[in-house]
Amino acid sequence: MPQDSDVQQDRERLTAYGMTEDELDIWYALGNVAGRMLQLPTLHPMEQHETAHDFHKLQDRLLARPGLRATGWPREGS
Repeated sequence: MPQDSDVQQDRERLTAYGMTEDELDIWYALGNVAGRMLQLPTLHPMEQHETAHDFHKLQDRLLARPGLRATGWPREGS
């Protein structure tokens, strides 16, 4: 389990990257949910791999948002 100082440093780095407070809240909520899901009993051999992959896709979506803002999104009329 990460230490509070590690979480604070990560949060500062992600803020510097351009993530908003709402995005950061979702980021950490996803981490908590993913951790809990991966602690459930495994029902299928690929379950944990697929669960981790799905959460990584959501994290990628959150990490893309600062880049989209940096390139001018949302654009007027879109």
